[in-house]
Amino acid sequence: MKKITILLIVLLSISYNSFSQDNKNDELKYNACVSATKMNTMYLGIKNPIDVVVSNCSIDEISIKLDNDTIGKIEKTDRKNQYSVIPAKQGHFKIKVYVGDKLVGIFPFRVLSIPKPTARINRQTGGKIKKMKLVQQSAIIARLDNFAFDLSYKVVSFDMVYKNSNNEEVVLSTKGNRIIPKQKTAIKTLKVGDTVIFQNIYAIGPDNIKNKINDIVFVIE
Repeated sequence: MKKITILLIVLLSISYNSFSQDNKNDELKYNACVSATKMNTMYLGIKNPIDVVVSNCSIDEISIKLDNDTIGKIEKTDRKNQYSVIPAKQGHFKIKVYVGDKLVGIFPFRVLSIPKPTARINRQTGGKIKKMKLVQQSAIIARLDNFAFDLSYKVVSFDMVYKNSNNEEVVLSTKGNRIIPKQKTAIKTLKVGDTVIFQNIYAIGPDNIKNKINDIVFVIE
């Protein structure tokens, strides 16, 4: 009896599922093994790489499909046996693996949105900071911590809020992630114990979704 084994690898090897099927003549038995991310999760709007390996078969004999075409698409990469799954919406779907026209494996996944990144200035999310240290900072940086993918985010706008010498609230807005000269000039007027807030921070990631992320609240020391 010829045995064919399928290995579908999606990033980190954590959970395992199996699938077996006999053909109508009982000539072949298919045993499938999946090594996938926790909870078999993929993420919305980005390329989720998978490797598909079927023993005793050439790459030309193997094909994969999504059971739900509306949830996204599959692209072949330049690497042998590797594909990218690009989900277009949240939900559940299955990847089907074929050898020729024979279905040899079905693997369930779910699609989640990418978590929001964290905004930082001077590697801080807030707290106490010396006035001149804050003046020396050039930009707000947004990063996604402790995530399976190394993703880049671009801060596209933010407001800086502080109180002037008349105790009036002043809002200085800017596009992009740079702390502009008029904001730095305002920071120089602050005294020990004053508060400055960077808020309404918006960032865009590889999924092209514009997210409002965390405020950064500093107290001048």
